[in-house]
Amino acid sequence: MAFLLLMQIVISNALRYDPDQVGYNLNENESAVDPKDYWGEWANHTYHSSPANWRFPFYALSIDRYVDGDPSNNEANGTVFEHDWMSNQFRSGGDVRGLQNDLDYIQGMGIKGLYLTGSPFINMPWGSDGYGPLDFTLLDRHHGDIDDWRNLISEIHRRDMYVILDNTMATMGDLLAFQGYENVTVPFNWQEYSSVYKSDRIYHDFQPGNNWNSSCEYPRMWGEDGFPLPANITVNMDGCRASEFDQYGDLQGIGSFPSYRTQLCKFASVQDRLREWESGVLEKIKVMSCIQIAMLDIDGFRMDKGLQTTVDASKSFDTPKFDKKDDEPCNCVAQRSNLAQPFLTAPQHYIFVEVLANVCVTSIQWQNLRIISANAPEGTESRILWLSARLSAILDLPQFISDVASNQTKR
Repeated sequence: MAFLLLMQIVISNALRYDPDQVGYNLNENESAVDPKDYWGEWANHTYHSSPANWRFPFYALSIDRYVDGDPSNNEANGTVFEHDWMSNQFRSGGDVRGLQNDLDYIQGMGIKGLYLTGSPFINMPWGSDGYGPLDFTLLDRHHGDIDDWRNLISEIHRRDMYVILDNTMATMGDLLAFQGYENVTVPFNWQEYSSVYKSDRIYHDFQPGNNWNSSCEYPRMWGEDGFPLPANITVNMDGCRASEFDQYGDLQGIGSFPSYRTQLCKFASVQDRLREWESGVLEKIKVMSCIQIAMLDIDGFRMDKGLQTTVDASKSFDTPKFDKKDDEPCNCVAQRSNLAQPFLTAPQHYIFVEVLANVCVTSIQWQNLRIISANAPEGTESRILWLSARLSAILDLPQFISDVASNQTKR
């Protein structure tokens, strides 16, 4: 418990402006109370234009498992539960300075793009992979501060290279438990469960709730056959908890249960799931995604947990536009983006569709809405028909089927 209390002191009020977090908190709006009003941008910076065509070699790496360029940040939380380079259960010590120092090697291999796996934001002290962020604006001190990130990204751009980050979208850490089921797996329940915090450590920008909301409006959902859910399932969609988190139970893993359960459950009992199908929650996620681009000048995102994100929430991420007007901040506005030629590969059990969308007419461009459709039927024709049905609500493209078929011949 002692280390949890120490961590609480370190991150308290981290998302709202806090002088103690300057240099690590991407939100620099001192007066903002509502997360939708958070903002920050790289002052006096000329943003680097992203490429019109992303078809070039990428190198994926986990920062923590790469090079330790600044040993002073290895024990950033001051606990005995975070750094041990001899163990795969704790942090190894890699950081952005170490990566910057090794760019000669990466560029020398002919690499043009870097994909940095995991969220750059604060995780549990031992959470080296970055896929359990505790907020969406406070950088993980183990990796470096804002200036470290900007130095790395500027050097990447100077070499005519590009960088994309993971966006965990609606996946957060493991701070919540289901009341009465704190130490066991929780079965799916349309009535949901009451949530409780596991300790005094809480989320600051998203709130769980246990009151019943009889007017809850569920998102559109589809089955594994690509068709809308049948009435015998949708009849259960009658109210939900008044919460910004899904509280329907635990999910063993992607593919273990029907897709609608995948989109409503906590992942593997260790990742709390935001209710991204609620408009207010989705708006906050988008604002915080905008801030990452405006503060760090990254070139785009890989959207994590594609199958666990509801369809309409996924679709909304192909329409943002980051428009910089003179000296005014970038603002998210709804506008359909340009669509590059779809890229398709079809291994034995997966279809990957890369929608490469330019989202800023000036200098900042979004990169990557990745929809991963798993366990598609065998055979080229059935795959195309299944994919079309499943994604018809995501991509409003009359030529989508012919584009997919054309790309099939190029595999």
